[in-house]
Amino acid sequence: VFGSLYSFLDKYAIKDFFGSVIGYKPEGLAEIKHMVAPYILRRTKEEVLPELPPKTYENRIVEFTQQERRAYKTLAKEVMEDIAADLGGGMVHTVRARQFTSYPPILKLDSDGPKVRELQEIFDEDNDDKYLVFSDFAAIIELLAKKFKAPYIAGPIKSAERMRIIDSFNADPNQKVLFSSGVGSYGVEITGANVVIHLDTPWNPAVFEQRTDRVHRIGQKRSVNIIRLMVRNSIDDRVDHVISKKLKLRSSILEDEIGRASCRERV
Repeated sequence: VFGSLYSFLDKYAIKDFFGSVIGYKPEGLAEIKHMVAPYILRRTKEEVLPELPPKTYENRIVEFTQQERRAYKTLAKEVMEDIAADLGGGMVHTVRARQFTSYPPILKLDSDGPKVRELQEIFDEDNDDKYLVFSDFAAIIELLAKKFKAPYIAGPIKSAERMRIIDSFNADPNQKVLFSSGVGSYGVEITGANVVIHLDTPWNPAVFEQRTDRVHRIGQKRSVNIIRLMVRNSIDDRVDHVISKKLKLRSSILEDEIGRASCRERV
C-alpha cells in the first residue's frame, strides 16, 4: 500500500537538516488514515470492559550521583565515538547505556544506581500495595530478585514453573514484589499486583502496554498505578523521545487517547 520505507518517509515525513524524522505532514497523516480505515476494526479496552478500575501513569525522574554520572559520561562517549567512526558498535553501547541507567552493578560499578534507590523507597512505603517490576534485561532481573529476596520470571523457564510463581504471588499477601523480564506476550494474569514499575522503557510502546495489561485486566479489583523510572539527562530521554513520536503517529491515525501523554511527573 505504501511502498518501501524510503518512499513512505519521503512522502509523509518531516525531516530536519540532517535527515532525521521529526514529525509527519498533517495532510499526509490524513491520507494515511483514509487509506487504512477500511482495514481497521478497533475497540478500546475501556469500551469493552468499562468495569475495570482506573489506572494512572506516573514518571519518576531520578538523578545519578556524581560518581555514577562520571561513569555514564564515559559510556556515552564510547557510544558517540563508535557511531562517528561507523564501527558498528553503537547499538551494543546503547544497550549498555540502558543497562547502566537501570542497575550500574551490571557493568561492574559498585553503586545501586538511582532507579534501585527509588525502588527501595517505594517498597519501604507503609501500604498494602503489591508490585510487579519489569526490565528488558533478564540479568538485571535476576540480580534484583536476589537483592530484594523476591520471586522472579526471567530467561528460559517452563510454562508450569512460570504459572506456579505467578499463582503463588497472586495468592500470597506476604509476597509484595515480583520481578519479570518478559511475561507481556504470554497472556498471563498477575492481578495480585496493583502497581507496575517499569525499570526501563521498551523501545516498542506496545510492549510497554502489554506488560501493564498483565495487571490491568479482568479480575483486578484495585486501581492500578503505572510508574516509569527515568534518569535525568540519560539514554532514557532518547527512548522517551522515540516512543513519543511513535505514539503521536499512532494517535493521529487511530484517534487513540494515549494515557502516558497525560501522566504525572514526579522528581
